[in-house]
Amino acid sequence: MGSIGGLCRTRRSLMNIIEHHEFLTTKTQLLMEMGHFRPGHMIFLMGPSGVGKTTLRHAAMQATFGNPLLWGRGKTPAIECFVVLPQIGFFSSAFLADEMIDQLNAPSLNWLFENSDIPLNVEGEITANVDEAAKIWPLLKRSGMSERDLWKTFKRTVKERGCKYVSLDQVTGLLVNRKNKKPSDHIEHLMSLGEACGIMFIMTGVARASELWSIHSELRRRVIPVWMSPYSEHNKGDLVHYLQLLKTLSGKYPLSKNDLLYTMATDIYAMTGGTIGEIVKLMQRAAVLAAMNGDTKLKKEHIQRASYNEKDLRNLWGDIKEFEIVKATADSSLRSEEVAARWSLNKKATAKVA
Repeated sequence: MGSIGGLCRTRRSLMNIIEHHEFLTTKTQLLMEMGHFRPGHMIFLMGPSGVGKTTLRHAAMQATFGNPLLWGRGKTPAIECFVVLPQIGFFSSAFLADEMIDQLNAPSLNWLFENSDIPLNVEGEITANVDEAAKIWPLLKRSGMSERDLWKTFKRTVKERGCKYVSLDQVTGLLVNRKNKKPSDHIEHLMSLGEACGIMFIMTGVARASELWSIHSELRRRVIPVWMSPYSEHNKGDLVHYLQLLKTLSGKYPLSKNDLLYTMATDIYAMTGGTIGEIVKLMQRAAVLAAMNGDTKLKKEHIQRASYNEKDLRNLWGDIKEFEIVKATADSSLRSEEVAARWSLNKKATAKVA
C-alpha cells in the first residue's frame, strides 16, 4: 500500500500503470485497426479529456513498433506531433508540415519511452543519438521554405525514413482557421497526402473532432473512429469494471477504511464522470489535502473536499454528454419503414427473395 508522501513517479504516472477494462478493450480495437493498414485512411481515437487517450495511443504504438533494434539505420516507423496554433491563435498547415519534417529528422520518441519496458541503458543510448540529431538537424535545415516546398520535403523524407504512421494529437486545433479555410480542406489534404506517401494518420481528440469528418460523406468513409469511453451509468456492464478500478486504486493509497472507495463509488462517479484521469487526479488532490491536514490516511472528507467547483464539474459532465452524442449510433428504423413502404417490401417478401 502506498504512502501519502510518496506519490511522486518518475517514468510512470499512476494512471499509466492501471490497465483497466476500458483501456484494454480500446487498445485491442486500436491495434486491430492499425494492423489493417490503409494508406489515406485516418484512425480517430476519440474520448473525453482525461480518459487516457494519449497513454493508450502510446501503448498501441509501442506494441506495434516498440523494438527500435528492428527499425534499421536511419528509419523511424512512426512519428508524433501536436496540432498547435502558432499564427495568432489559428492553425497553420505550413507549421504542421515543418513540425512533421522535424520529427522525421530528429524525433522526440516520447511515444516509445512512456511507461515502456525498454531497458534504461538502451533508452539512454537511443536518447543520446536523438539528442545529437536534434543538434545537427537545425544546421542542415533550410529556412524560409514555402508551404509547397515544405510538403514536397515531407513527402520525400517520410519515404526515406520508412515511416508508415503519423500520429497527430489535439486535432481539434484543425478546426480553428481563418475565414478562407475550412477544416475539411485540411483533412482532405492529409488524406491525399497519406495515399500518395503510403502512410496512415492516427488522429486523437475530443468529441468536437468529429466536425472534421462530418461535413462530407466521402470523408466519413475513410475515417475509422475508435471510441475510448468513460465508465457510464447507462451501461450496466460498466459497473463491475468501474468497481474493479476503484479496488485497484484502493491498493495504492492508505485509506481510513479498506472499503472506503467502494462505499463512495457513486460519489466518486458523480465527481469524475467515470473517467480514469479524473479519478486519479481526485485521489491525488485528496492525498494532498490529507497531508496538509497532518493525516496519515485518506478519509471520506478529504475526497469530498477534493471535488471540482460547480462550474468545473458542469463543464466535465458537458464534455462527457457531448462525447456520448457523437458516439451514439443513429436510429434508422423510421427511414427503413419509409423505404419498405415505397418499395412495397415486408419481411415475408424479402424472405422469399433471399
